[in-house]
Amino acid sequence: MVGASIATGLLIAVLGITGWVRRVTSLCPLPVVMGMVCGVFLPFGLKIITGFEDDPWISLAIVVAFIASSAVPAIERVLPPVLAALAAGIVAVIITGHGVPTAAARFGLAHPNILSPKFSLRALLELVLPLAITVIGIHNPQGFAVLEASNYRPPVNALTLACGVGSIVSALVGSVPICVAGPSNAFMCSSGRAEQRFVAGMVYGLLLLVFGIVAPVAVDLGSTLPIALIGVLGGIALLRALQNWMAIAFGGDLSLCGGKLACGAGEVASGMAGKDSSIATSFAASPKPFALRTP
Repeated sequence: MVGASIATGLLIAVLGITGWVRRVTSLCPLPVVMGMVCGVFLPFGLKIITGFEDDPWISLAIVVAFIASSAVPAIERVLPPVLAALAAGIVAVIITGHGVPTAAARFGLAHPNILSPKFSLRALLELVLPLAITVIGIHNPQGFAVLEASNYRPPVNALTLACGVGSIVSALVGSVPICVAGPSNAFMCSSGRAEQRFVAGMVYGLLLLVFGIVAPVAVDLGSTLPIALIGVLGGIALLRALQNWMAIAFGGDLSLCGGKLACGAGEVASGMAGKDSSIATSFAASPKPFALRTP
């Protein structure tokens, strides 16, 4: 697997250097890509509803705090809505006792092992192409579309090259290939001023390093947190981003392609084909469900 990941990183880096990825990406209309993004991320937004099945009190506290902070500008200036929801969720967890660790966490530091790559023709043939397609054909386009929808101009070729080089390095510690992740970009683009969001990216990277170093503790803590707390918070953090993405996908001259076909395809790609939530939402959101073009 290490050798296949290194080969995948090399392939991705070469595609980034040649500029082929940028040319192909530019051929895909933004409404179509955003429709796919909506189909992938809508199940996360729906966890605001399904969270009440897992734990109604924690979910209610999170939603009420989010609405209160959003509705009262004075509160929003001091405590942003998502942060208020997080604080309320933590308080609800402590009061209800759901997800509170019953034993002291075992402190420990991660000890990464450097792996020596082994290359086999069978592994290269079976893994390299699927892994490369997953990165440059599924995950990266979603991340690029999220950034473009937030009025950024992502350097597609440079980011693809960075993913390739990063995949080569991370393969030596057993990691899967690196990609431009849609969810993390969506969270960081959901609020705040555009020119200051780079700070969120820096803090996000530092937190990943910290969590990586104390991975044993982080895993133990994460496994005890209520599903409702994680799901509802994630859905709330994506609400505004989903609103903007749907406006792009369901508007303009490609409402059918962007809203219905791509949203359904995105849902299938996210493994949610058994639930017709995004397909139903795409038809309901379009004012002309069967119109190929809007005037």
